[in-house]
Amino acid sequence: MDSETFTSAWSAAMAAWNDDDYGPLEALMTPDCQFPFVGQSRDEIIASLKQGRADGHVRHDPVTITACGTVLVTIAKNTFADGTTAYVGGAARFNDAGQVFYMTAVDERAPVD
Repeated sequence: MDSETFTSAWSAAMAAWNDDDYGPLEALMTPDCQFPFVGQSRDEIIASLKQGRADGHVRHDPVTITACGTVLVTIAKNTFADGTTAYVGGAARFNDAGQVFYMTAVDERAPVD
């Protein structure tokens, strides 16, 4: 999958997630996708995201998305049920089939030691 196609697929998956539809994001991930501190498989990651939604993470709006080679990077604005927001930077690695096998993120709300 070329970078432009992947960024479009990622944007569509995030838009679907904002509508509480996890299908497009699930389709982008390999079954053994890794997302440190979130999940060690696609099923664990989706379960964690659903729990986050239940806990008040209501929107994930990309500000910018770009990809080169097999790496996608994004900055997004997260919105929570109490009205607060936080920016998050993320990266995803994708394979030749266009599926994500690794993700990572840093959130400006996270404590820094």
